[in-house]
Amino acid sequence: MQTNTTLLDNLIDVLNPNSEEHNKVHDLVAIWITDPVLITPSGKKARWTIGDKCRIEDGEMVDFKNHNQATHIISSCKGNVNNSVLLFIVVNIETKVLSELKIK
Repeated sequence: MQTNTTLLDNLIDVLNPNSEEHNKVHDLVAIWITDPVLITPSGKKARWTIGDKCRIEDGEMVDFKNHNQATHIISSCKGNVNNSVLLFIVVNIETKVLSELKIK
């Protein structure tokens, strides 16, 4: 006997906190950081996406201050359905080393 899954079945599976799909980490287009909104050389920025330059100090994204330069470029954004996992894959501009920066 073959069962057909419907869109509703898939949605129920994704919304079920105990399901594998609910906790699966997916690629995201962008991550919004609104508390605090970081200051970039061009002003405040809440939406961070692939290709954006950022400054990372002690493992955290920080404001650009007093003409500080970017230290990393965002290579990818990832997260799960309920946003309990949010992270960036970033490239160090000087060393070209990839690292993971967890937001949540």
